[in-house]
Order: sequence, then structure tokens, then C-alpha cells
Amino acid sequence: MKRRQDDVGKSSTDVLTAGTVSDRKRNTRTMMNTKNGIQLESIDRTPRLAELKVSYRRRRGSRGKTAERPYVIVDSKSCEIYLRQIWNKDTIELREVFIVLCLNCANEVLGWINIASGGISATVVDPRLIFGVALQTASTSIVVAHNHPSGLLRPSHQDITITKELRAAGEMLAITLHDHLIVTRDRYYSFADMGWTGVSSVLE
Repeated sequence: MKRRQDDVGKSSTDVLTAGTVSDRKRNTRTMMNTKNGIQLESIDRTPRLAELKVSYRRRRGSRGKTAERPYVIVDSKSCEIYLRQIWNKDTIELREVFIVLCLNCANEVLGWINIASGGISATVVDPRLIFGVALQTASTSIVVAHNHPSGLLRPSHQDITITKELRAAGEMLAITLHDHLIVTRDRYYSFADMGWTGVSSVLE
């Protein structure tokens, strides 16, 4: 199997899948039955786990150059501004994607990852993947966001449910969910601004 790489902002995520053909060949050992003169091959069946490796670093200025300042999240508007810089404008009205911003204790963006991509009206999100990335990047908080290709900002029942699940999981892990944004081409909805109720006050 091949090695797969995904972008996490200025970070990289490497997923290594174990149990390749070459692994099996290396772990194959030959056994000789001296009594019957039969040569047998046995395969080492020790279970191997896939490894998720996340690397991240902050850019530092070279000699004579000023270091790039990290982007700081202060409210829902600053979240939207950052998200619009990384969102694919050509597909924002075509299919749903779910993005996670990883933050440090100063609310500086460590990086981002597209955690899931779906169809026109839905995408499947696994909280374990979200917090797996957050833990490996030593994030103290996260912001999540997804788009509505329909252009409607009203949160769905699934949107409200996953937000509650992420808040509850974050409390257990001491990783704060600062906000969950729903983004369309020119507008956004913030769960935090609405008191985490999932009630929309915007005109649909």
C-alpha cells in the first residue's frame, strides 16, 4: 500500500498503513521439518497498528526578515476571515467539507485539516478523528466549520448533534471547542454567537 499525505495548514499528516506485501516478505521465516524432510514457510502474524503522524511548526524569520506572525482567533468574524482564505471557493456551493482549526493556549492557529468531505447535502464526521489530530498537535482548543452548499444557514439536526458531541468530548479531554461555524459563499452562522442553541436568527 502507498503512503498518503494530507495538508494541515503549515503542517503535514502522514498515514502509514502497516501489513504491506514487503512487510510480509520480510517477516516470512522458513522452518525445516527434519523428520519428514518437508520445508515449511510461516508468516509472522504479529498485529501491526497504522500510525498517524502529525508534524507542525511555526515559521520563523530568516536573517534580515521578519517572522510571520501567527493568526489569532478572537471571535467568530476572525474565524470566518481565516476560513475564507483556505476554503475552495469553486466547490463551496457544490459539496460539504468539514474543517478543523487547531489552536494553542494563546488562540493562535497551529494549522488546519479537512477532516471530512461529503456530498451536496451532508458529510460524515467522526469526533475521534477530530480529537486525534487535536491531541497529536498538542492543541488546547479547536474551531470546527463546515459549509452548506444550499446557501441556507439554518443548522440541521445533525449539525446540532455533532456540536453537542464535540463540546462534551472536548470537556473530557480539556480541549475547548471555541466555535462551530456554518459557512456559505457570502455569509456564516456561529454556534457560539447564538449561545450554542442551534437557533438561527438570520434570514434564510
